[in-house]
Amino acid sequence: MYKIYVVEEGDTLISIAAKFNTTTEILNTINGKIPKIEKGTEIIVPNVTEIPFAIYKVKKGDSLYDIARRNDINYKDIILLNGLKEGEYIYPDQELLIPKANIGIYMITGTKTLNQISNELMVPVIDIVDQNASIYLLPDQVILYKKEKTI
Repeated sequence: MYKIYVVEEGDTLISIAAKFNTTTEILNTINGKIPKIEKGTEIIVPNVTEIPFAIYKVKKGDSLYDIARRNDINYKDIILLNGLKEGEYIYPDQELLIPKANIGIYMITGTKTLNQISNELMVPVIDIVDQNASIYLLPDQVILYKKEKTI
């Protein structure tokens, strides 16, 4: 997925690439060779929102509960995101996706519309769409959403 980015004052091709977690080579490939970066120029960039998870390499003695506690998340979110089953063993050097603290995980059950999910999570539909590359609204699909930060 791609979107249009309007170059801002002080932007360079390198800073734009960093902002969208890509490389200058990829930007040049997508746009053809970009001759000059100046304020107001429109270029195509990857549609990358904040990466919603980290990769954690399991260490000897780790448990899902310990990993979740250290990352201030619910262990069930790790299970959902990694396709694990409750009580399944994890092994040293196994890589797990760990949702960031402000990312919620929702698994679709039954038949629901995007509006129903939005109301249930109290998150705008547009935010759900922005966080997920594809939404099929099928049972067992995992949906990511940004949680509101509580004070």
